[in-house]
Amino acid sequence: MSTISTALTLVPNANIPIGYFDEDNIQFIQKKIVEVLKREFKQEILIDRASIIRVMSRVLEERIEPVVKMNQRVVMTICNEFRVHQLQVDKHLKWEAHYFSSQQLYDPTVEISRYDSQNIKLANRLGWDKVGGSKRFYFT
Repeated sequence: MSTISTALTLVPNANIPIGYFDEDNIQFIQKKIVEVLKREFKQEILIDRASIIRVMSRVLEERIEPVVKMNQRVVMTICNEFRVHQLQVDKHLKWEAHYFSSQQLYDPTVEISRYDSQNIKLANRLGWDKVGGSKRFYFT
């Protein structure tokens, strides 16, 4: 499916600026995104063509401006969305890394226990001393 037919399907009855959905413009936006994100991240982040076209159509629906302005908004939108996604991924990876240590009842490094080691002495039932028994847990 060509780019212009995709654009007309996504944004019907719109006055699409000439050259907005051209292949050269899409490649320019892709290179600009790599250039902007390369300042913050070590590896080159390459956004796929379909995602760029989807954001371009969203920007076109919001407001029709000259192609240069809309390209700036597309680059800004994609870069911001990638940054937010990367922050979410980093947060979830940190949660995963510290999950095991957060679930331990006893931490030997600082000698903190999240339970009381004394047995709970229940009433004498059925003629036995200490029937039952458990540990007391502190939920924090």
